[in-house]
Amino acid sequence: MPRVFDQKVTATMHRVFNDEVGHLFMRKDTQVHCGASDWLLGAVIMSNPGSYTPKYTAGDWNSFVRGEGPELLHGWGYPDMTMQNVIAVLQAASADSGYVLEGKIDVYNLSAVVQPNGEDAETYHKHAVNSLSQQNCDELLGEPWMHSQDKFEHYISNNCYHFVMIGFLDSFLIEKQRQVQQWASSLPNVFYATDHADRWSHPRRWRTDLLLREQMIDKLARHFQNTKPSERKLCHESH
Repeated sequence: MPRVFDQKVTATMHRVFNDEVGHLFMRKDTQVHCGASDWLLGAVIMSNPGSYTPKYTAGDWNSFVRGEGPELLHGWGYPDMTMQNVIAVLQAASADSGYVLEGKIDVYNLSAVVQPNGEDAETYHKHAVNSLSQQNCDELLGEPWMHSQDKFEHYISNNCYHFVMIGFLDSFLIEKQRQVQQWASSLPNVFYATDHADRWSHPRRWRTDLLLREQMIDKLARHFQNTKPSERKLCHESH
């Protein structure tokens, strides 16, 4: 049976050893590939990678997990449930607007640390902070361009994203969430679905809360209808 979501997801996995929890894994450079085009469509900013790991890798995955071989591994797999929700919303907005969803979508997180099943995400992130800071590997924790408003705005603008979708887990790295929300609020092409508490809802909620799903679809569809392909081309050619 063919996959409902057959988009390829590529990523780079990093490994660092921690005395308390053993090997820590960080997922970076994650992209969802919609079709064969190399065109950079947009980005998604979320909380953390959860327990997602690539299914197919350039080297042996089991050896990598055991701590053997290089501490960096490139791989790819298929969308997990959160990524499926993002793709489903984009597909629905594209169908409503006539937008052609062909290209790559960058996936970023406040924390790049892959959380083992059953572990508390923020506690596990703190273990990674302690370990990586001692080894001068802080840049593996997240994205350097999320460290200040100027860097954030420059990075988003320089990439000419046609859309930036943002949503967070309710209780994960709250202060960082507020920073990113404040910085992003003044930028064009930023989209989020707010719940009754005015929280920017994480994409995993879009499958069960249809009001949040429809809110995001409506915002994206209206944006796609009002943007000409020539405007996207001009932005990319000027950078």
